[in-house]
Amino acid sequence: MASGGMSRRRFFQVGAAGGGGLLVAFHLPGLLEAPPAAPASAERFNAYLTVHTDGRITVRIPVPEMGQGVRTSLAMLVAEEVDADWEAVTLEQADTSDDMGPRPFAGGSFSIREHWIPMREAGAAARAALVATAASRWEAPQDELETAAGYVLDPRSGGRLAYGELAGEAAGRPAPEDVRLKDPSEFRLIGRSTPHLDTPAITRGEIRFGIDTVPDGALRAVVARCPTYGGTVTSFDPAAALDVPGVVQVLEIDRVGGAPERPYASEGVAVVARST
Repeated sequence: MASGGMSRRRFFQVGAAGGGGLLVAFHLPGLLEAPPAAPASAERFNAYLTVHTDGRITVRIPVPEMGQGVRTSLAMLVAEEVDADWEAVTLEQADTSDDMGPRPFAGGSFSIREHWIPMREAGAAARAALVATAASRWEAPQDELETAAGYVLDPRSGGRLAYGELAGEAAGRPAPEDVRLKDPSEFRLIGRSTPHLDTPAITRGEIRFGIDTVPDGALRAVVARCPTYGGTVTSFDPAAALDVPGVVQVLEIDRVGGAPERPYASEGVAVVARST
């Protein structure tokens, strides 16, 4: 496959979304064998892009946000290829169910690398469906139409159609044989400093992170690891720690990952308690 295109085999399906929206679902290479069919509601499914009839575009984020800005970054990939109005882009965090693939994690700088093509393909697929729908209405050649800021434009007549106006009809179109991805010289969002979409909500304390979720009866653990790389625990005496109110258990923990002489983290001792 050429770097600027996408074959039908690699791609996606364009499914109808409930409520007159355009929902684009697609295959995550190596994660899901095929995207499941879209349910009645577009809001709660394995889809990365929804175009609402009011012009809003919702990008569903498959990995967790930990302050690294990945929600905004992944939304930029989709918005770039669909030529969205960035001010109309909203985010939805996917849950940990298997509809987003079995690896909804963030770490090791994988988020952008693994989603660089799939998220862009999702945006490009939606753009192709919207352009095809506009071309049909105008009886105009698709390759003569342009897109910008949530509109399909006809330079010849000066006509323009909003994505929201086209979304319902575009949802029923079959997946195209090939979708062209933008050349980097065409990027309007990618590569530019862009304020995080989450910043206002973070400032107001509205966003919940993992640390905000505490199940009833949950215990806390603090680990002391061997200060020597690859070192092991020779002995420890838990008596003093167990005398501290709230301490439940003190236990030795194994090394983490890698060969015995090259672990990711050395052996250590964990103190488990009802609070920090």
